[in-house]
Amino acid sequence: MKKRRIGKFLLIVALFLVVVIVGAYALMNRNLGKLAESSIENVDVTVLSDGEYLGRYRVLPVIVELKVTVKNHAIESIQLLRHDNGQGKMAEKIVDDVIAQQRIDVDSVAGATYSSKVILKAIEAALK
Repeated sequence: MKKRRIGKFLLIVALFLVVVIVGAYALMNRNLGKLAESSIENVDVTVLSDGEYLGRYRVLPVIVELKVTVKNHAIESIQLLRHDNGQGKMAEKIVDDVIAQQRIDVDSVAGATYSSKVILKAIEAALK
């Protein structure tokens, strides 16, 4: 009798875990789809005061926190404080493109589109 109860309990736990995992996966895919459709709005850095601007953007599974330093009305540096990603580590080089072009609506890094876009959205959030 006890074995039967334990078996039923384990089956319920297993089904619950499957539902949670499938739900989390569906939510993540929906959020990444919305991210892919979103646009990056350029910011006119020439009107920004000198200083450090913090930005954060999160679309699971990607989380970015960064600091943008503006000096003489130009982006001087971008420091990634946090970049949780799957396979998007190579997207981090996008900050060099932003600094070189002095704009945030630059092309995403091939193979790291989602991480690239989250980094750009974090920069956008910092400078708006």
